[in-house]
Amino acid sequence: AADVSRGTFYNYFPTMEDLLRAVRRKLTDALMTVLDAHLPPSIPASSRLATRLHSHYALVSHDPAWGWVVMRLDATRLGRTPAMEESFDRMFQDGVEAGEFRQADPAAIRSLTFGASRMVQRDILMGLATPDHQERVVALLLVTFGLTPEDAERISHESALRAAQIQEQVPLRAV
Repeated sequence: AADVSRGTFYNYFPTMEDLLRAVRRKLTDALMTVLDAHLPPSIPASSRLATRLHSHYALVSHDPAWGWVVMRLDATRLGRTPAMEESFDRMFQDGVEAGEFRQADPAAIRSLTFGASRMVQRDILMGLATPDHQERVVALLLVTFGLTPEDAERISHESALRAAQIQEQVPLRAV
């Protein structure tokens, strides 16, 4: 369809995994670039992290095809995107240093957060998520990280609103 020979294509992507990694990196980088511009480090880590999660859910809601592609890529042996893991780890550590989050094993926190997010994404795509579902899940994650339930609910709600504002200003969309 691109009018490129198979040989030329394989010069750039020797294996199917190489192609899938490139697709995944492009999808992730596009979202992270927009969010990095709107969520400076001066915003508390809990709000940055919650807004990133809500922004991801907003994109899944607005672009289900993108959501399904990401779901399918998550089910492969490719592993997570290193830039996304590093960004998440940095935000979590910022929260620990600021006294918002309690110290925890980074791999366990990543598995908990990314696993919960994957299920929220699936619930959205399957039409199973109620309007406040994402807010409740993000609030529960924040409680797990060390926030009080009241603070977690407030931050999740405010972050959902912030994600909606970002979506209005710069529509998040797949590449």
